[in-house]
Amino acid sequence: MLFIGSNLSFYPQYFILGQRIPRRYIDYPEAYAYWSKLSSYGLLLAEASFVLFIGIVFYTLFFDRQKVE
Repeated sequence: MLFIGSNLSFYPQYFILGQRIPRRYIDYPEAYAYWSKLSSYGLLLAEASFVLFIGIVFYTLFFDRQKVE
């Protein structure tokens, strides 16, 4: 999930940058709104995968105890 989210986040920005539009520009032309939205969804996917990873780590540390007999 992190790999896919990172690629979805950064590759559209490389495409937009190749069209001579700065990355940190507030108002994109309407033609590039799709690429900006795709980049935002990729970032959300990457963040969700990070939160899932942290949740799994804490679950494993605190709740996944097995009895040793």
